[in-house]
Amino acid sequence: MKNINELYINALKKCIEIREVELSISTHYPKQIFRCPVHLAIGHEAICSALMSVYSETKERYLFSYHRSHHHFLSSGASLEDLLYEIGGSPKGACQGAGGSHHLRSAKNHFMGSTPIITGTLPVSVGFAHGIKMRELDSRVFVFMGDTCAEEGLFYESLNTASLYQLPITFVIENNGLSCYTPSLDRQGYRSFQDIAQSFKLPYFEMQGANLLQCVEKSIEHKNYFQENKGPALIHAEVFRPYEHCGYQMEEDSSSNRIEMNWPKKDPLESNNLDFAFFQESKDSLTRELKSHKESIHLRCEDVVNDLVLSYQEVLSL
Repeated sequence: MKNINELYINALKKCIEIREVELSISTHYPKQIFRCPVHLAIGHEAICSALMSVYSETKERYLFSYHRSHHHFLSSGASLEDLLYEIGGSPKGACQGAGGSHHLRSAKNHFMGSTPIITGTLPVSVGFAHGIKMRELDSRVFVFMGDTCAEEGLFYESLNTASLYQLPITFVIENNGLSCYTPSLDRQGYRSFQDIAQSFKLPYFEMQGANLLQCVEKSIEHKNYFQENKGPALIHAEVFRPYEHCGYQMEEDSSSNRIEMNWPKKDPLESNNLDFAFFQESKDSLTRELKSHKESIHLRCEDVVNDLVLSYQEVLSL
């Protein structure tokens, strides 16, 4: 495993890539460059970026996701071109333009699929993990979900099956406190995901989505633990969603002032949340490197958008 400095920088670069891609979608969506519904992952970048920085070898992990899946898709190693072309309905996309934002897949990067059905990928991922165990492969399944999944029976059936057969699967809950626009307090009679994990005898890890370094440290802790223990686990991660549930705009603040009170304080890419303490000697060069990386990602996004516009014009001219 690489040292924590390298892992942190790799995770940070992936966060920047995800953010730039999502901002590109947000910018061009009202121009109808992208036609399918989208659930942007702005604010959710740190968890999967940290985990996949630590689990960097494709052979050692498989990913399953839910409706908000762009960040998981990109963190698997799939290209931003595959994603943007797919959302643009192009045959150059990951699923030849047939899947759109909700149905992504990249088998070569072990991103096994996403679906808008709540808990839809949970039983599939558990079955996949069972297959890994039966074949005695040294791999782990990561299935990502929102906290609303815990309101469905399949969630508990999946935890139970994983616990019973000690399957190599990690359930990752990205909890932004909302189901569409309904707060957790109005939906859930329980408050502790740790208690749920303990009920099924699952090791429990907690991450803070605004603190990338903490996410990397917890990812390392997770991997070290499972080098000796091959069973299931549950990760609960607090994240913040500043954009509307489905769409391209910042959410309009309600009377609770949710956005004003929390954003950008809970932004994983906010400078005050980034820890460069162990890079003091090379901070300037690192800052330049990250700026160049961000600009490169932006240009790649614009290249795809321009290509999509040309392809639409060609179709309209027929």
